[in-house]
Amino acid sequence: MGKGDGRRDRRPGRGPAGGVLLRGLVAVLGLAIVVFGFVRYHDAYDEGGAYLDAPVCDARADGEAQVDCLRSETDALAGFVLARTSAGLADSTIRGDVGHLEQIRTWFGRPLWDMEPADADAYSGRVLQGSPGGTRLARSQALSTYVLFLELRHNV
Repeated sequence: MGKGDGRRDRRPGRGPAGGVLLRGLVAVLGLAIVVFGFVRYHDAYDEGGAYLDAPVCDARADGEAQVDCLRSETDALAGFVLARTSAGLADSTIRGDVGHLEQIRTWFGRPLWDMEPADADAYSGRVLQGSPGGTRLARSQALSTYVLFLELRHNV
């Protein structure tokens, strides 16, 4: 009765039909999420690809506009994570990128899509000046990848 006796270990109460049904439900749920995300994405842009309700994310924004801004930032970051996951990157890599982006966002004080090259230079010169080379590289790589994602997905 060892490992090589040819008998398969089955869980009680779940036959082959249960596994097929479970896989089918997961596939349908995944498809529904993709369709919902596409519809939401499609409705947010006009024919020219411009964002219809771009939030104002500076000091002039009132309470509701600030909520819209935070929601848009969260959606953009979630899309970034989803794209990186779909590309097959390790969870630890994605967590590291998100951590770097959160630190840059905290320093910048505004959404990262408002960051200009001069702002990135100031961050590199002031904040990262005494940091180890690996930290500077990882932080700049995370920011450049995120900006590229925003340019490709959101025409920022």
